[in-house]
Amino acid sequence: LQDAAERTRAAVGSLTAQFRELRANISTDNVLEELLDEQSFLLHVCAHGRLAAELAEDFLAHHSRLRPLAAASAPPGIFDRAVLSDAEHLAFTTRGLLTFFVAFVMGCFGGPKAVVVHDAGIAAVTALLLRKSVGAAGARNLQRLRGMAIGTMAGHVAYSLIGWCSWWNHALMLLMLAIWVGTSLFQHSEGRVGAGITHGHISGGASAGMLCAYFGARGMVEQCSNQVYTISDVLGSSYYLVVDSLMAVAICFVAEWALADGTAAQLATSSLDHTWRVLSKALSEALDPRVLEAHSHSVECMHRLRVAEALNLQAEREPRYWRLPWRVSLFADSVEAAKRLRMSLCGLEYCIAEGGRLGAGKAEKVRRLTSLTSFGSVQRVVHQALETIETAVETVLVQETGDTLKALSNPHLKRNFISEYVPTMRSFLREANSLPEVGYERRPAPSLEDDAAAIASALLSCVACIVAEAQTLPALIVQRAIF
Repeated sequence: LQDAAERTRAAVGSLTAQFRELRANISTDNVLEELLDEQSFLLHVCAHGRLAAELAEDFLAHHSRLRPLAAASAPPGIFDRAVLSDAEHLAFTTRGLLTFFVAFVMGCFGGPKAVVVHDAGIAAVTALLLRKSVGAAGARNLQRLRGMAIGTMAGHVAYSLIGWCSWWNHALMLLMLAIWVGTSLFQHSEGRVGAGITHGHISGGASAGMLCAYFGARGMVEQCSNQVYTISDVLGSSYYLVVDSLMAVAICFVAEWALADGTAAQLATSSLDHTWRVLSKALSEALDPRVLEAHSHSVECMHRLRVAEALNLQAEREPRYWRLPWRVSLFADSVEAAKRLRMSLCGLEYCIAEGGRLGAGKAEKVRRLTSLTSFGSVQRVVHQALETIETAVETVLVQETGDTLKALSNPHLKRNFISEYVPTMRSFLREANSLPEVGYERRPAPSLEDDAAAIASALLSCVACIVAEAQTLPALIVQRAIF
């Protein structure tokens, strides 16, 4: 492992030296328009090599007990005031308390015929349904009803077939119970949104898989009997279970509908809009020479995009009534564009950090480059391009009626950001090549990570990706919205 780490570092040094020699043979300038993407790519190759070598050395140091690996970060405590006072948690707590209180009162005092007095079934099912989730109430409750219906029928069918009082029927019922619960809970776990979303958040709350497991198991664990039951007998025993379940779902639906933040389409649009704002903020911090710290926003962006993808699927399935059909393809294209911009932003944040280590502050060479007068013009074009994307996406998705598309009146859709960016980029190249640290280095860096010309090329390459997305995405959005 040590030999592999040393060979990797030697390969990084050899790659850096050969590229510098090739660059010097092409031109006297180190930052070349023709080699921007190549220098950016090779810089990241060198970074991957260094990180791999460092990881191998950390493993060896930990194995020899010279330097233990850093411990995984743990929560500071069980109760975090910032989390407890968060608006999302307070809203969930309010809805949960209100829902459970109504279910308890209804079960305590009963109702006309359908609900008996002192029935804890409604409160029990309500407690099962109360889970933090992503999405709107309509899609969740349709999923809950499906899960309860399938679970109830499966439990009664299994009991009617093998619910006899013999040892082999008990064994078969036990096997059936394990298979049903395991399969249903696996389906429940597959319903999670995926990486980037806090544990316990799923796209449908208490999903159909979880409710299938609960109601199916409840029917299978009934006391065995050798008496022959008719269909009416079986359905009669589950009458109050069905009533309690429907009442619990109705209470949850009313509470969530009354206190909901909006429909699935509105929540999806808000989540995507927040992602664009995070990207814009991160870009401003990365390109502003007055900001001395280098922060990572890629994790937050990925979290928001995962949520937006889940909400997009829910918005496609929710009833639209008088509103236009949900533009699922347009939304998906916007999410994919945001993912590509996130990758460019991730590379940009890495390039500006001192030594490629986030949290170490911005590198001095980066601050010098971003302080140039010509770079201010580059910044303005990029920020205007991002604002155009954000405005176009929000305008099209928010409009849910058949009126004239408001996005068509946006004058920025006709701008050619690439033609505006190229002159500012060339002006920056001329000014950057005049800097001493770019044009000549007394001690050549052992890796392109520390090469000022490679850093400048990586900056421009990431910025060019953002401008290219701003040039193509708004037109695609309008095209999707019309056709």
